[in-house]
Amino acid sequence: MPQKGKWDLNNILLRWGGETLPIILRRAIDMLSIDTVNKKINTGLVTLSSYMLLMALLVTVALVITRYFLGFSFSWAEEYTKYSVVYLNLLAAAAIARKREHIAVTYFIDKLPRKLKKLLNILYTLLCIAVMVIWIVVGFRAASFMKLVYSGGIGFSMMWPYLAIPISGIFFFFSLVLNLYEEFVPKKAPENP
Repeated sequence: MPQKGKWDLNNILLRWGGETLPIILRRAIDMLSIDTVNKKINTGLVTLSSYMLLMALLVTVALVITRYFLGFSFSWAEEYTKYSVVYLNLLAAAAIARKREHIAVTYFIDKLPRKLKKLLNILYTLLCIAVMVIWIVVGFRAASFMKLVYSGGIGFSMMWPYLAIPISGIFFFFSLVLNLYEEFVPKKAPENP
């Protein structure tokens, strides 16, 4: 039983809901942690990119079959494949930014002292964040500028393909901010229940 006179959140919750309520709240807070949400977003981005790649492959195969064996082709197939490949590349690149798995030459960086390496990582991440802010702003401007231009094959506004730039930039931005946060606050070791 909680001590009388203590008004901290845990004691209030114990008085109000018994032993199970704090456990439920702790699990809900754990489920909503930034890292968990980020992992789910990245998993979604990779899954979406995989499906887009599969659809682009199937559309391309169908285009080849119809063009060479049936004598006609879909007017929209090449544009669809082109735009979906652009989206899948940008979204997949944004997903791997969080894991820091982009191709990099780190030979000279690896030879530096640990503190200098950390400082360079912070500067690099800040520079990437600044580039992503520009990427997002310019991407939205380009997309809004292309709103009245329509594609020839599919017939929809070119704003939709151009939105791949700011959308991926937003995901990149949040991944980079989390990477910067981890430079200052290291990850906690997982707790064993």
